[in-house]
Amino acid sequence: MSLVVVPEWSFLSRSAPHSACTLSLTLLLRVAQGGPVKAGSQIRTRHDELVKRALSLWLRALGDVQIDARVAGESRRGDVLYQERRQRPSYRRRLGVLGELARGRVLFEPFRNPLTTLELRSCVLKSIDLGAQEVRAARRAKKPLSSVTEPSLCAITPTMSSELAVEAGAQPMPGGLAGFYVLAPMWRTVIVVAHELPAERSTLWLRLFGRGKVQAAAVRELEEMSEREPLRDATLRLLFGWLQRLQGPGQPSEDELELKMNLEHAYERWEQKVKAKSHREGRAEGKAEGKAEAVLVLLAGRGIEITAAQRERVLACSDTRQLDAWLLAASTTPSASALLSDAAPPRRRRAAQAATGGRSPDVARRTK
Repeated sequence: MSLVVVPEWSFLSRSAPHSACTLSLTLLLRVAQGGPVKAGSQIRTRHDELVKRALSLWLRALGDVQIDARVAGESRRGDVLYQERRQRPSYRRRLGVLGELARGRVLFEPFRNPLTTLELRSCVLKSIDLGAQEVRAARRAKKPLSSVTEPSLCAITPTMSSELAVEAGAQPMPGGLAGFYVLAPMWRTVIVVAHELPAERSTLWLRLFGRGKVQAAAVRELEEMSEREPLRDATLRLLFGWLQRLQGPGQPSEDELELKMNLEHAYERWEQKVKAKSHREGRAEGKAEGKAEAVLVLLAGRGIEITAAQRERVLACSDTRQLDAWLLAASTTPSASALLSDAAPPRRRRAAQAATGGRSPDVARRTK
């Protein structure tokens, strides 16, 4: 399955039906002159933060990801601006349809609630403005305009009304999966409707942006993925970290309560698995593992970036006193590096056992 004719999305080619070109340029200009713009500059819901961090987590291995990219002034920003830098075919296949969308320069605009006409117009305008910025920069640098990569727009919405589809001229993607709609080629826009996507592995990451049963099913599929899939654990930690933030002060919104309900069931199942694994591997070791996981969850919930080496270091630590210290400091530390900088290197249980002939240190001391 492929959505792309390199280097552009296949549904943005000239062969797409031109009858879709009904998005009024006059109305677009009205929005540019002061109409509502999604995700202005100050107000950010916790759900917005979660979605943006999720896209950043999944796409950064393929290119540059900029959250809240500035568009034509301080008051207008794009949610997630992506620039492809690396091919990595095997990783792209793991992302499924999302990996195919991540081609060239893409402005991702995810919506928790159904996309509206004004929001779609605003998104298209932001994409146009980003392209204009690139053209101006090329002219200042005296570069040929052929070197400019015009951005494409990918709006992700749980559902889309038939009225909006008609007004925008949105057409099902020719020969593509259900749930993908395109505007006329000149707008370089695809609309992903999460609740219409087929329930298959290739659409999992996009269905996580759905609502209700669609999102709950996607979370369950994520849990059931192989534990060898690094994106599985990283995404679960991100989701559970967000869940922990909802436990704090402040009344969650109706949308947040819905997502909280979906995640709480998954967290309970994950917690049971961790406890069962801890029981099998020994109470002391399981206790350390649980605390290490808690440190990572808390850091992820605060939006602090954690490298693979730092994650491995925390998970390898079996010193419960050190883990307790990290757990206390994780709520206020400015970075993972600062958290780990003053700590002694973690003790590895396997190394200790190797030094005592395969016995645990406690048993070795008792037999001396």
